[in-house]
Amino acid sequence: MRWLASRIPAVSATELGVYRLLFGLALIWTIYDMRLPTQAFPHEFHLRSHVPESWTWIHDLAAQPERVVGLEYIAITLAALFAIGLATRLSYTALVLVLTVWTFVRLTHTAVHNWSAMFVTLWAFLPVRWGDGFSVDRLIGSLFGRPPLDNLRRRSYGYALWVPGLVFGTAMAGAGSAKVVQGGLAWITNGTVKYHFVTDAAKAPSDWGLVVATQPTAAVLLSGAAVATELTVVLAVLVPSYLWRLPFALSGLGLLIGFYIFQNEWWWAWWTLYLAFFIPWPQLVRLVARYEANATNEAWSRLTWLHVSAVLAICVLQITASTLRIERAPFMSDYPMYSTTYTSIAEFQEQNPGQSTYHFSVRFADGTQQSASQVFEDLGLDEVVRDAFADIRDGNQDAVEDTAPVIASAAKQLAEHYGEPISGITVLLDERGFNWETGKYYWRQIRTPVYTFELE
Repeated sequence: MRWLASRIPAVSATELGVYRLLFGLALIWTIYDMRLPTQAFPHEFHLRSHVPESWTWIHDLAAQPERVVGLEYIAITLAALFAIGLATRLSYTALVLVLTVWTFVRLTHTAVHNWSAMFVTLWAFLPVRWGDGFSVDRLIGSLFGRPPLDNLRRRSYGYALWVPGLVFGTAMAGAGSAKVVQGGLAWITNGTVKYHFVTDAAKAPSDWGLVVATQPTAAVLLSGAAVATELTVVLAVLVPSYLWRLPFALSGLGLLIGFYIFQNEWWWAWWTLYLAFFIPWPQLVRLVARYEANATNEAWSRLTWLHVSAVLAICVLQITASTLRIERAPFMSDYPMYSTTYTSIAEFQEQNPGQSTYHFSVRFADGTQQSASQVFEDLGLDEVVRDAFADIRDGNQDAVEDTAPVIASAAKQLAEHYGEPISGITVLLDERGFNWETGKYYWRQIRTPVYTFELE
């Protein structure tokens, strides 16, 4: 326990309080940015890979968007109370419970890789005495004659600044190990990043990924740098000094920026964890609150069994997920995204025939047909109908029968929108191929009908 405590920075209650305020504000923005859709979301549309069918109350809640909106505003309100330090222990505990429910509702819509690391961190924060300094609780206590805190910096406070780095680092290590386990060194020597850059190019904010795809050496170097960074950034938690953490901070920053530039993946939750750990918040606070300059470190800060248990749980969950290659969202994941590699460009093209964009049209009872892609997007039907088509295209057993309730529910919403019955839904495809020599795309097909769901 003494060794673990020595890895954690010692901070004062005031420094922790300022950090709490900033972290709380970042959390409010993250929740707001990740708000769930407000369109109708009937049971037929729900994903059930992580939320069992028997959890009926979660599915019932998810099917009522107005209640989900209310849940999100409750979470934001509780996060605001936590940020200012009002009834801090109660508001934070309530916040974690509300966000746990919200997370499971979210799992009925989509995966939570962009959120699960934050989810684990929030649970790991439960032992922290958030309201001891720079809080409304402390102000109220002083009005009632509560004595001021001693002028000591404790590692039990510093745990709150350290544990985001542990979760961030172990998650990155999980992603890196998934690449090595699945692809071996070939993930690097094949320059695998080029394949994923091409796949994500349509949504990327720059064409730099396509440039890399035409440069085999650059692709190999970036692949190696990505895996090395993911596997080693967790070692930063063993370094107490912010200065000596700098190499890890720079490599981690490069990774997060790369996710955005090459793949348009900007996950606020992950950025918050990164900044929470790598920015020297105590030193920044001391620059402003000069009265803290004379504070001394506690001679021996003993972490409680709750702190140690949380640390062990984080490590065990990630090791288990990565070793057994399992995912139990939102608690654990082996982060297999982008771990696939290909022996050659020919194999990649065979398994990924082109960059696809889906469009939709509807056929009415009188036989007339109308383009409906924007309507599908407005009603939140584009993904569910596309996924239903993908099940049929991939030849999944009983796919037509299994997708029938989804299509029927979608047709019902479309009929309500148009004011007349729908007799068919057609999926159309735009597909682009990539020229690996010029780094340019070309059209293979445009608005080609690929499947029609017939409705009675």
